[in-house]
Amino acid sequence: MKIAILSSNPNLMLKQTAEKMGHQVTVLNPLKCYMVISPNVKGFDKLFYGDQGDKPELIRRDDFDVCINRIGGHVDHAVNVLTFMRENLGVKTVVTPTGILTASAVRPLTAPTILVKPAPLP
Repeated sequence: MKIAILSSNPNLMLKQTAEKMGHQVTVLNPLKCYMVISPNVKGFDKLFYGDQGDKPELIRRDDFDVCINRIGGHVDHAVNVLTFMRENLGVKTVVTPTGILTASAVRPLTAPTILVKPAPLP
């Protein structure tokens, strides 16, 4: 399986584990992804990956089978990338973009409660 992981950390244990299981894994930093939106209704929108100054790499529909998000502080930008991959490229995602936004909004509210009643915080 071809897996994309949205994360700013390229040294994930998730990546190593998936590779040991025989999967092809690519870690994409959401801050290095950018979209080109066509001005035409029937135009083709595109997603690119790369640093400024480098030749960006076009991400195509068949590059990945699934996208797993492991994002922290870059929630808004990562949600945009995840939405694009899901809706425009047809890549399956483990979590919906709406789920990520909901979790990021609720987490600051639940953290004080968890500190009072100790529980593992993901």
